[in-house]
Amino acid sequence: MRVLGALLTSTAIAVGTGAVLAGRVVRAERRAILPPALRIHPDGRPAIIVFGAQTLISGPSDELISRLDHARTLFEQGLAPTIVVSGGTSVDDDGRTLDETADMTAWLIDHGVPAEAIAIGRPGDNTRQTVATMGRLTREKRLHPWLAVSSPFHARRILDEAKRVGIDVVVSGPGDSPVTSTPHIRRFQLLMEVLATAYYAMPPTLTARTRTPLTSVRRRIGEYLIRNEE
Repeated sequence: MRVLGALLTSTAIAVGTGAVLAGRVVRAERRAILPPALRIHPDGRPAIIVFGAQTLISGPSDELISRLDHARTLFEQGLAPTIVVSGGTSVDDDGRTLDETADMTAWLIDHGVPAEAIAIGRPGDNTRQTVATMGRLTREKRLHPWLAVSSPFHARRILDEAKRVGIDVVVSGPGDSPVTSTPHIRRFQLLMEVLATAYYAMPPTLTARTRTPLTSVRRRIGEYLIRNEE
């Protein structure tokens, strides 16, 4: 009976914790699609940063394009004079290297953003690396506050990481994208984001020693769902 009681208690705690995290993820997602408001710092320069996503041999994926287009709109509205693109590299099935930041830069230039207004922020293979890069650019270049552009479901994790690093960030995302406009894909991404948020809440010293395929798995399943959408 003690074992059963302990199991039930552990299950209840896990379910409760998951529900709390899900609520935080959804609330941050909803705020991310509202018009952003930056707190201007007299000693800093505001900057937009675009978090990377899948890129293909043909260029940025549709989800990444929705982020880039949103960042371009914010830039044209005059919210910041600089767009930083952050992302990683990957190798496709044919062994070709795909560079997210190169494709993001090319897309922005092709769509009217001056090359001199674009900077590359590396490392940026994941959320933690990109936010750490933002912290470094805040210290070295006085770029702050930050207007972080990503898919809305990503907002909670960015905000939590920014708080841990100690930088001022507002998250803004497109209200409509391949993920947000497809209910079952959005539900899947929200579930993955709850798990990722819980993982990122662990001490960095522990996560640095714990390799997880979560990002790769999430991307691959997300790609499958989008390809097979009816």
